[in-house]
Amino acid sequence: MRKCPQCSRVYDDDGLNFCLDDGTSLIDRLNSGDQPTALLHDPPSVTNAPTRAIEPSTTQNNSRKSGKFVAIITMLLLAVIAVGFAIYRTAATATPKEHFQNIELTRITSESSVESAAISSDGKYVAYTLEESGRRGLWTKNLASDSRVQIVTPIESASMYAATFSPDGSYVYYTRTDDGNPKGALYIVPVLGGDSKKIAADVSQPVSISKDGKHIAYGRFHLDKPEDHLFVADADGSNETEVLVIKEPNYITGAAMAFSPDGTTLAFGYGALASGTDPTQHRYDMRVVFLSLADKSLTTVSKDGWPYLGSFIWLADGSAIVFVVREERANLAQIWQCSPETGESRRITSDLSSYDLISLGATSDERQIIAVQSDPVSQIWAGPADDSKQARAITTRKNVQDGRGSVAWTPDGRIIFDSTISSKMTIWSVNSDGSDAKSLTEASTDAFAPEVSPDGRSIFFGSTRTGFQLWRMDADGRNQVQLSNSEGNPTHSVSPDGAWLIYNRYLGGIYKLSVGGGTPIQMIADGALVYPQMSPDSRFLAYFYTGGESKRPKIVVVNLADMSTVKTFEVPVSGAPPHLNSLVYRGFHWSPDGKSLVYINTLHGVSNLWQQPLDGLPAKQITDFKTDRIYSFAFSRDGKMIAFSRGNDSPDVVLLKDQN
Repeated sequence: MRKCPQCSRVYDDDGLNFCLDDGTSLIDRLNSGDQPTALLHDPPSVTNAPTRAIEPSTTQNNSRKSGKFVAIITMLLLAVIAVGFAIYRTAATATPKEHFQNIELTRITSESSVESAAISSDGKYVAYTLEESGRRGLWTKNLASDSRVQIVTPIESASMYAATFSPDGSYVYYTRTDDGNPKGALYIVPVLGGDSKKIAADVSQPVSISKDGKHIAYGRFHLDKPEDHLFVADADGSNETEVLVIKEPNYITGAAMAFSPDGTTLAFGYGALASGTDPTQHRYDMRVVFLSLADKSLTTVSKDGWPYLGSFIWLADGSAIVFVVREERANLAQIWQCSPETGESRRITSDLSSYDLISLGATSDERQIIAVQSDPVSQIWAGPADDSKQARAITTRKNVQDGRGSVAWTPDGRIIFDSTISSKMTIWSVNSDGSDAKSLTEASTDAFAPEVSPDGRSIFFGSTRTGFQLWRMDADGRNQVQLSNSEGNPTHSVSPDGAWLIYNRYLGGIYKLSVGGGTPIQMIADGALVYPQMSPDSRFLAYFYTGGESKRPKIVVVNLADMSTVKTFEVPVSGAPPHLNSLVYRGFHWSPDGKSLVYINTLHGVSNLWQQPLDGLPAKQITDFKTDRIYSFAFSRDGKMIAFSRGNDSPDVVLLKDQN
């Protein structure tokens, strides 16, 4: 729909509902049965053909003939218009064009450590970032010749994302977060290399570019603030304008948005905390929304909702929005499309691989999509705490992620872990030698991140069935009870005396809650302070943190007597989680003797444990694995054994071609 430039009356884009001299529309007149008089003005999309003046006749016969001729022409005109209107109505209600119903998938890279990717609009080049020993660099690859060139030298950075190409394919937009840009920055670099130019500060996630290349859109997402901001700027970073502010508990995708083909609208994922009259039934619901850049209004588009949506692309013909969806916490992320007309959504991919939430792009001919595909697999390993070389895999299930959320020990030496072996995440128990594996929760419940009470009688876990709440069950899986009713609690631990659950909230701060439930008590008010844990002697509290002036990851230790800071340890950027996983990070623990902190550090795609003494002495490596990543770990109660979740994702760039 558009407005008439002369009288502001609304008319249809195809010109059928143009204005008449008496203020009614042609469609109104046709529906009423009246014949239209002369046009007052035509819609901009219609070009008037030149007309020839008719000489008035002085004879009655000529007048009658002229009248009949006009009547016939009028009837024919009305018939043509009626047919056109019928065709218009049919087209308007027809099923939108379906893309990517039959796809061919081609692997573009083989490095198995790709973190993000973008494709040029002509499909000639792919840009992608690689992580190598905590240093990240940017490459471009010519798809025709299969040759590649490094266009940004690897630097020590917490993140680097290949965002998009300029429409003419000359430049690559990318973001990076490092010591010089603790809050992130947006750069452009020539497609075949050269000097990078910084065009915007405080931008850490991928940006989007309009189809005409004149504007970019991006968000500012800060874990230590309860709100997010969306901006639009000129392609060179100038004339920045804030277009939307989102306040928690509502949330938006931290990935790339998408401009509409005409550049007037942005599409992205918008989430809200949905709850009914029962306060225990909190859940998170994210949908496709449109933001009008003219009046800043939001319109919900998709009929379906999901816990999280990643990057978006809007196909050039306007018929589909393509985006990445994580349907459940444990599900592999897949690529979907949604019709802007009907709001109906369907999967494009449905396989055992997972697609990165950050990376998604399409060529201008709408026949190719670029994505980063991974095959996440992990097993539970166990062995002596002082000799990692003796550790052995005790679960060997294929296409399964065991222990990604957490592993924990019972006092009698069993290992508790979460697993994706079912359709949703479930909690399992197994002996340290791999025997007697059994599920403690049903597949109908989404349970993850188990922590065991010191006496071994209870297991505490998270569940998304009511919106990232804390639950308790008996050691055998019985008597499951919800404990928390807040806006979401991503990480938690159990106090050494077994009396308290210590946890962080999505909205910031650290709290403690009696293991029997009740009213939570605030310990630290603000900030994205993750995975709080009491020391074995209950004197100190440690938590993970990525805020402040430096974006380097830190582990902060406070004295529980007065909550004063005792130590702040900066850990390597290779010890930090990806941005989207920061609030659920569980990559460190107290050592069994309480004299040091142990954290995961990943170099060259291989993870090992490092130990940081509280006295400030340098950290040292304490395991010596040569392959695979560590996703979680835990020491046994006596400190003699250690359990790991180990595996790999093997992320690489893939190209999906529409074969229709």
